[in-house]
Amino acid sequence: MKTSRRRFIIGFGAMTAALTTRARPQGYITEQTYDLGAQGALYKLRFEAGDIVRCTAAVLPRSSFRATILEQPGRAGSLTAVRDLARKSGARLAINGGRFNGAFAPDGLLIVNGKLIGKKRADWNGALTIDGGGRATISASPDLRAAQYAVQGYPTLVDSNGAMGIKREDRERFRRTVIAQSGDLIIAMVTSAVSLYELAYLLIEFPDAFFVHAIDTALNLSGAATTAFYAKLSDGTEIEEPASWPNRDVIAFFVR
Repeated sequence: MKTSRRRFIIGFGAMTAALTTRARPQGYITEQTYDLGAQGALYKLRFEAGDIVRCTAAVLPRSSFRATILEQPGRAGSLTAVRDLARKSGARLAINGGRFNGAFAPDGLLIVNGKLIGKKRADWNGALTIDGGGRATISASPDLRAAQYAVQGYPTLVDSNGAMGIKREDRERFRRTVIAQSGDLIIAMVTSAVSLYELAYLLIEFPDAFFVHAIDTALNLSGAATTAFYAKLSDGTEIEEPASWPNRDVIAFFVR
């Protein structure tokens, strides 16, 4: 088991109080590692806490992977949209994207191929943006001027200054989908049931689980029943974690 104890100032006192009734995470185990090619890697992780938190995470260099957002505008086929759109487009990796409402329309900002599909929500600050070259950026204060693709998420788990973005523990545990950035690396992940507060803590306290020094920014996307993950390894093997609810848009990554 690997462990890490880093200096953690922002929110430490509040965190200690919030977790008094539950064991704090003691470390993590890397259960499996897979090759995605082009210097990309996929990790199956288990974080040790009062409850076990499992995570499937892909770590992708922006220099060798380009990103895009694919739409599934109709309900037909939307339950398997992450897998099917990834296969159809030849993506090496895909995760579910933003939220949508009962009319199957985007809830929050959605830009696809330069076209505004969903309007920006003023009460959400974080977004994934992708420029014309496929370069993905996650930010709590995104610059949309050069964005060819963009999707809002909420809340920001790790703010753009690397600080804890979640201020209190609500103990609402669901599967999560997260897109994060560390320098030139993009991390796309899904988890087992975990609260947003605990997940933010894990990302800040254990960045070495993803073989990075620190998580610069991390954004929560649509999760719970919509959480879905697809990867095609360098040897052609497929790994999938399916959704149990439809998805309207998909974040996909391709080898350059």
